[in-house]
Amino acid sequence: MKINSKNYKLDIATDKEDNIEFENIIRRYKLRKFICIIPDASLEYKQWPLEKFNEIIAYLADKYNEYKVILIGHDMNKMKWLSKRNPQIIMPNELINLRISYLLLKKCSLVITHDGGPMHLAGAANVKIIAFIPRHLALPYYRPLGDKVSIISKDTKKISVEEVKREIDKILNR
Repeated sequence: MKINSKNYKLDIATDKEDNIEFENIIRRYKLRKFICIIPDASLEYKQWPLEKFNEIIAYLADKYNEYKVILIGHDMNKMKWLSKRNPQIIMPNELINLRISYLLLKKCSLVITHDGGPMHLAGAANVKIIAFIPRHLALPYYRPLGDKVSIISKDTKKISVEEVKREIDKILNR
């Protein structure tokens, strides 16, 4: 059998229950325009400091207050640290599985993330991404798919808040 598929876009299969749960989250948090931030990296050398994420969240609240900010991730300690300092952000109480995360990412205006699985999930969702990828990783192999990706490739700890702000401004002011 020969398969002639012309569709090279990725997609994550979701079902009716996923869509119902996704719509419930959209209604519960009154989400229209929102930005997803994934503040946790699985490896320490990939982790952008939480203090810098905190500054970015404050910048978004000040300059782009029409957007809500949602934290997505699995490290509850990091997300709670940011949530305590930024009571306006949304950290859904329910456990959000991969499919619901994908649906949220597809609907958001921007994703700010480290290199890792959630970054690639955002790439599959084909959304605007600011990705922090350590310089020593080969970009052709590690970059997320999609044509809406802005990559900052250097030692993650050396990425400045100002660099990220510039990328945010470029993306949200288009």
